[in-house]
Amino acid sequence: MLTPFADDPAFSSHGVPSEKAFPESGASKAMAARAADLPPLAPLPVLDAAPLDPATLKGRVVLVHFFATWCEPCREELPALTRLAADHPADIAVVAVDVAEVDVRVRRFFAEHPVPFPVALDRDRAFTRSWQVSGLPSTIVLDRALRPRLKAVGEVAWDAPAVRVRLGGLLSEPFPERPAASVAGKKTISGDLSQ
Repeated sequence: MLTPFADDPAFSSHGVPSEKAFPESGASKAMAARAADLPPLAPLPVLDAAPLDPATLKGRVVLVHFFATWCEPCREELPALTRLAADHPADIAVVAVDVAEVDVRVRRFFAEHPVPFPVALDRDRAFTRSWQVSGLPSTIVLDRALRPRLKAVGEVAWDAPAVRVRLGGLLSEPFPERPAASVAGKKTISGDLSQ
């Protein structure tokens, strides 16, 4: 389940998620992490490519997805993430962050399961720890200004309508270099995002 960070505007002044804005959240105290506590996205080494430059991601909603090739839920989630990235390359970027595996194992896995997004390598877990990730899979969703807005610990059904609406909401927010979508009502990302 995607949940907002405690300092997201949808939260009350007491740091508890607004039940009205996010009824599925259950106002859990487990959502105490603050987006302000996370460091900015930094350049990361990428499997068989140049290091990832965060500036190239600005203007798109970014899913920073922490995983490992040995993690069964991570592997099960990969096809839906791949579809999401392939369906909306101009609006959504996925950055997979492999946690603490040797390059040859990661390379072998992605040779058999190619993806349309970069696979960053967190060989020493430093990036994972700095982003307060404690379980796999975990995903932190950044808005188009690269600010952390949503998080998920565990497998997410990226094809689910509620998830698509949540991501579409981030795409509908104004961004200086790209005007907000002008679609009335809730925006979903199941169709053309350029409307």
